[in-house]
Amino acid sequence: MLAIRSHMRDGIMAWGRDEVLALLRSHLPSEAVSTADEEYERLRLLPGKKQEEALRRLAVIDRYLKEASGSLAEAESAGAELGVSRRSFYRLLDNLRRKGPVLGLTPSIRTAERSSLASHGLGVIAEAAVKDLLIRHPNARSSQIVSEVRAACEAEGEPMPSEATLRRRVEFLRRPGELERLRPVTAEEARLARHLLIDQSALELVIRSPNGATSFAVATLIVDFDTRLVLASGVDEPSRPGTGFIASLDDYRRRISRLPAGPFAFAKTVRDLEWVLPTTLEELVRGDVGDLLLPGQPFHGVTLDTKDAGQRRHGATLLTLLGSRFGDFNLLPRSTDDPTVDWNDSMPSPRDHAEATAIIQRTVDEWNYAILLSVTGEPRQSQGAERQKQLKGWSKRKAPGPVRSFPDRFLPLMPQLQAAIEGDR
Repeated sequence: MLAIRSHMRDGIMAWGRDEVLALLRSHLPSEAVSTADEEYERLRLLPGKKQEEALRRLAVIDRYLKEASGSLAEAESAGAELGVSRRSFYRLLDNLRRKGPVLGLTPSIRTAERSSLASHGLGVIAEAAVKDLLIRHPNARSSQIVSEVRAACEAEGEPMPSEATLRRRVEFLRRPGELERLRPVTAEEARLARHLLIDQSALELVIRSPNGATSFAVATLIVDFDTRLVLASGVDEPSRPGTGFIASLDDYRRRISRLPAGPFAFAKTVRDLEWVLPTTLEELVRGDVGDLLLPGQPFHGVTLDTKDAGQRRHGATLLTLLGSRFGDFNLLPRSTDDPTVDWNDSMPSPRDHAEATAIIQRTVDEWNYAILLSVTGEPRQSQGAERQKQLKGWSKRKAPGPVRSFPDRFLPLMPQLQAAIEGDR
């Protein structure tokens, strides 16, 4: 066991290279893209105080993993040693497993990373070019990446990102699990509702509140990672962030029992859920109900990863799964926290909440229809009897009970969730 306190003065220099390397090597993520030596160099470049804190956290977690039985009391004790709550300690543990010692445990690294282009993407053209190349050639050389991105940007008139920014983005996309999320899944491999995303984004659809104020509509979408099918949607009522989330759960119940799945097989149950929290629910999840929603911990049998804190988190994964445009509407992730907009005559006429909800519902239907057409190769039918016949043929697969009842996992939290939302009125 490491003697933590004796190393607290002078950062990494007080530990000794071999000792630090051994500790780093013990906690590299599975399928790590960095070696222990690369982690050491990354740590060495940090200011002394951040080195000290990262190593202190790693040493406490190392001891916890080696000696503890996994009880809540032991996690509470380890968290207290680091000056954090049990829930925050579990977050550090999850960060370590997913990101590695330096990115996962260094103070402020996570916050800076969230707001950077490295983790949230480049311009639309550059981002698409990078992802397309890495999917085709995961080990492409830096010179090839720069060349292809430059050619794509010049062809479309988009500014070329700096090579340093591009390099950081490529490093991020090469982390374990990132590229796997981008690769298309065949119909045979896909399992509907195995891995779900609940995320929200403002859309370029103007909505007018009863008092006359205008804002962009903020839609919550439940999206299937494997197929990119949108399984549900909900639109926030004006000035009430979070109401779209509740509406999306109701829409899921309505849609899932009659969803045209085409050739896609359903999973036996929902296994993984990524939930980007609406603004009004962040404090609640950090508080009384937080222990039920620990990242990486089972939530009624589902592995849950909640994302909170930071404006740019909204819509980042939606952009990855859906692209920058959903039907007729551009996604506006940066406007999600503050969607207010001054309407003018050059913009489409504002809609009320009911109209906006109906429009998004139709957009979901058309989005899913286009995906199934691309997979089945069948011809597009007009909105009539032939399309209904086509959709009926695609609806032969039925979602199993655990997938249909997925929203019920939120029922124990509903009083607190709804109270938090109502409190914003």
